[in-house]
Parts: sequence; C-alpha cells; structure tokens
Amino acid sequence: MGQLNLFLAFGAGMLSFISPCSLPLYPAFVSYITGMSVHSLKTERGILRINAYINTILFLLGFSIIFLALGLSTSFIGNFFAEYHDVLRQIGAILMVFFGLVLTGMLKFDFLLSSKKIHFQKKPAGYAGSILIGIGFAAGWTPCTGPILAGVIALGVSDPGRGLLYMMS
Repeated sequence: MGQLNLFLAFGAGMLSFISPCSLPLYPAFVSYITGMSVHSLKTERGILRINAYINTILFLLGFSIIFLALGLSTSFIGNFFAEYHDVLRQIGAILMVFFGLVLTGMLKFDFLLSSKKIHFQKKPAGYAGSILIGIGFAAGWTPCTGPILAGVIALGVSDPGRGLLYMMS
C-alpha cells in the first residue's frame, strides 16, 4: 500500500506542476530569476547561462523548503488533531460563526477586510535572493494546488513516518 501511496503522491505532484493555474507562470519566473528572457537563455552560452542554472536550482531549493516543511510537520499535525479533536472542533465552530457574522456585515473589522501585498521593485540580490523568491513563490502557489496538496498531506497524516517522503515525491 505504501508504494501505491508514493506513486499517487508523485502523480499528484506532476498534475499540480502542469496545471493550468501554474503552467503559464514558469516562463515569467525563469525570466525573473535569471534576469534573462527565455529566448536569451536559449541562445546564451558561457558564464551567464551557468549563472542562470545556479539561480534556477536555488529557486527550486527555496520552493522545496516550503513543501518539505509541510511534509515534516504532517506527523505533528496528525498527532495534534488526534489528541485535541474535540477542542479543535469547538474552536472551529466558534470561528465559523464569527466569520459568518463578519461576512454578513453584522461585525466589522477593517483589518479582516483588507489585503497586504509585497511588491519587489527588483529581484533580491544574489543567490540568497533566488532562494527567498522560491520560498515566496511556493507560499503563494499553495492555494493553486490546494486540493492536491491537501490530499498528499492527508496521506502523510495517515502514515506519519512517510509524510516527508510523500512531499518529496
């Protein structure tokens, strides 16, 4: 059964990678990370191309940090939910009523109805900047892959010893 779950986690990751939500973003992010257009990457030779590969690998490392952290935390999350399921259910019910009152306008909290965005005027410098952009992209990408990600995390919660392995695949 474990091999089947691993295969399912890998397949889910591939589907999320080629989903219509994320596929159009790749050329823009490659250009942003490397500072070169896709056409320039195809024609460029030498040190600039090597630098582009290094920045891309570091971006992927930063991207992976978020998902590996989720994989490592699945056993903690599973144990936490098992131990405190009654309290969490009660808190969830209270939050649902509270947010329902906010959405209907019966309660007004301006900080809940505003959004905050971070705009980079230019790419953060150096290799560390590529890692940070990868972390930011992964954190922003999780809603796009929410159902698939939730399924893989659920696999990890049901089998805590393999949670990290499921997220790595």
